Amino acid sequence: MKDLLKKINSNDGNFHNGNPATGEQGTRVTAEWLNDNQNTLISYGEELNYVLTQAKLSPIPSKKTQLYEAIVNVIKAITGTPFQNFSATSSLNNMTNLNDLKGTGKYGVYSQSSNSNALTALNYPEQKAGTLFVLPSAYQGIQLYVPFDNQIIYIRRTNQASGFENWRIIGEVIDNLNSDSKTAGLSARQGKLLNENKAEKTEVMPLQRTSLSATDDLNDFRQNGIFAQTTSARASIERNYPEAVAGVLEVLYNGNFQRYTTFNSVCYQRDYRSGKWQDWRRVDSLGKVDRTGDTINGLLRINAQSGWSLLRLGTNQGYWDLEVNPNSESDRRLNLKYTNDSGSSTYIRFPATRVEQNIAYQSWVTEQAKNYVNKDDFTQNLSGTGWCKLPNGLILQWGQVSDAGNKSFPIAFPNVALIVLATNINRQGDRVDNSFAYVVDKATFYYGAKSSAFNGVTGSAGAFLAIGY
Repeated sequence: MKDLLKKINSNDGNFHNGNPATGEQGTRVTAEWLNDNQNTLISYGEELNYVLTQAKLSPIPSKKTQLYEAIVNVIKAITGTPFQNFSATSSLNNMTNLNDLKGTGKYGVYSQSSNSNALTALNYPEQKAGTLFVLPSAYQGIQLYVPFDNQIIYIRRTNQASGFENWRIIGEVIDNLNSDSKTAGLSARQGKLLNENKAEKTEVMPLQRTSLSATDDLNDFRQNGIFAQTTSARASIERNYPEAVAGVLEVLYNGNFQRYTTFNSVCYQRDYRSGKWQDWRRVDSLGKVDRTGDTINGLLRINAQSGWSLLRLGTNQGYWDLEVNPNSESDRRLNLKYTNDSGSSTYIRFPATRVEQNIAYQSWVTEQAKNYVNKDDFTQNLSGTGWCKLPNGLILQWGQVSDAGNKSFPIAFPNVALIVLATNINRQGDRVDNSFAYVVDKATFYYGAKSSAFNGVTGSAGAFLAIGY
């Protein structure tokens, strides 16, 4: 939209007819002023026409209320019918596509009051009025839609391509056992029926044998069942037991899987593939640290005895060793040693400290140094006529003057000039010249001298020192 119309170029901004009797000229209207008015009126017309277009109205020259009608239509289209006793950040109309409500600028709560506006073409999960929540999450957020007259919640999320996944239902309950749904819950009634009619284990997998003999080889057991070995002396490694301890063998999955649990609860398993049984693998983790990751509750002891290296951490290129001096009583040292693929090593050493002393890290030293003054905290101009700014804001200024009168400080004091002192710079003869100075303002001081041989102020040369901030 153009700026407001410019006033005519006259003394008071108004038009005047002029007066031939007095020689007063009328206001001159230039082409530039007329063109500016024309362009501004055209701009206003285009803006008003756009409002009518958004309200789906066409200009009618004979009507004088169309702008009001257009504004009312636009407001209705945006806000819709307000909810009773409900507050939301925005109301949804019949044109907003839910796929467009994503990203930081769109997070919030939206209301849709009309079933007819909740079109599946606009990506509503069903054609029912409700409340939409757009919440921050991975990528560009998630959407929750709660229909007004249904006790379910729809949810969907944005994906890597910044689009939306399909809607799915939270809280859906199915009262049968024939559904293929992967998200719906089973009703309590169906759970009760399952509990009342559950099968016993012996009905599903009956015991094939009750005991294992002294000559049975576990490699020969390819039929489903549960088998007991009651004597450790019969549990031979040569007959492919995982260890020589009595226990229970389970054979599952058509004879392709074995699990052996010893009587002291150590568990092993293996599978049959490529025409042979694979190696036993312990899976209970009792008293063991899992190589893929584990938690140790208590003290972990690593005893390297006379060696330096205690722990090695592998990297993509080389490795790190944690080292301690075996003779730590006489020489307490701790090292981190990095060795690259070519065998070259570099060290990070931690020396022993004195009693009640600590090794300081650079970040800590930097923070502590903020409480001390160093040369970088000063700024100055070190010359014959110069200045120095102290870290606390105090400013010192100095220089020489050759005669009496108002003089300028080398730099103006930002706040106030506190004091200025003056002294002689020449050797005194048979008379004494007493130099003096006083502050005029933040940028100026007065300098002069009084002689013992003359009355009044003289212009003898002198030096000054000023203090302020």
